[in-house]
Amino acid sequence: MIYPSSFEQKIGFDKIRYMVSDLCLSSSGRRKVEEMKFLSSPDLIESSLRMTEEMKEILLSPSLFPSSHYYDMSPLLKQLKIEGTFPLPEEGFDLLRSLNTLLQITQFFSKQDKHKYPYLRNLSEQIKIDLSLLQLLNRIYTQEGTIHDHASPRLAEIRKKLHALRQEVSQRMNQIIKTAQAEGWIDNDLSVSVRDGRPVIPLLSQHKRKLKGIIHDESSSGKTVFIEPEEIVELNNFIRETEHEEKREIVSILTQLANTMRPSLNEMIAWYDFLGTIDFIRAKALFAIQINAHLPSLISSPGLSYYEAIHPLLYLHFKQEGKTVVPLHITLNSKQRLLVISGPNAGGKSVCLQTVGLLQYMLQCGMLIPCK
Repeated sequence: MIYPSSFEQKIGFDKIRYMVSDLCLSSSGRRKVEEMKFLSSPDLIESSLRMTEEMKEILLSPSLFPSSHYYDMSPLLKQLKIEGTFPLPEEGFDLLRSLNTLLQITQFFSKQDKHKYPYLRNLSEQIKIDLSLLQLLNRIYTQEGTIHDHASPRLAEIRKKLHALRQEVSQRMNQIIKTAQAEGWIDNDLSVSVRDGRPVIPLLSQHKRKLKGIIHDESSSGKTVFIEPEEIVELNNFIRETEHEEKREIVSILTQLANTMRPSLNEMIAWYDFLGTIDFIRAKALFAIQINAHLPSLISSPGLSYYEAIHPLLYLHFKQEGKTVVPLHITLNSKQRLLVISGPNAGGKSVCLQTVGLLQYMLQCGMLIPCK
């Protein structure tokens, strides 16, 4: 079909595209809304409409369809194709959560009667989530998204060592504070503070010579200095070294994860394209619910028959104001190929023309339309 580049703006479809995009949960879904275009293939139009109608039925049913963690991990997966690259800890956790969402979606359709939601079920059956990858990710991450202590034997050993060192520092600092309070060097309500990642004691300035250590900071008034006691410095250095060991081990764990995933990256990218498609269809279905849209019947011959058709943007605007839109009844076919619209100014002629053009354009973009 040939039409001017400003056609979408003239009929208001640009606003509809924006509204549908706003209902997406992922960047991939929003990208598919941007790519949504006028279709001329009857099969593609039928398939797109049917999938949107099936999703609308799901959203209006008591069934709980997965609606969280629709992360687009494709950019990360493409990056991981390079040998030696690995995900950041938070990226790996997003991967785990989005894979769980993908699994829940495929399980949702596999548990339905085989004749229910056939178009979406067929789309879902093309995706086979690797359960062993999910198991691996679940061994690496806690439910809160941190790297699990037992993600590797080495990490468990390092964290046990870190815990012991921190306990020792805490005990010694508490002893030093009690002594300082007894001597009147610090106020009784003060406790251990932190400066530059090091535990310090807030000491009154006039007593700073009485406690050996490194001064890391002082208060804006100059009345308090923050000292790292000398006997704690070496322990804190050990903690810093052990924390670096911990980071190196986490990098090693995530690198091994990337190496395990690398042979399957292309397949995984396809999973996330599916997730974006589901997000896109879901957004179209949500918009259909908002405008009370329905699945039209397609015919092979030229013609249209709209009964109680309404302009979707006008419907939403009037709905906010508690008003109703006057519906249109329009029929065009081989016997009645022309329709003459006449009437006074502000009589609805432009709205009528725009409604017909917009609904037909929506339909051929795979969107349900508000008419009966």
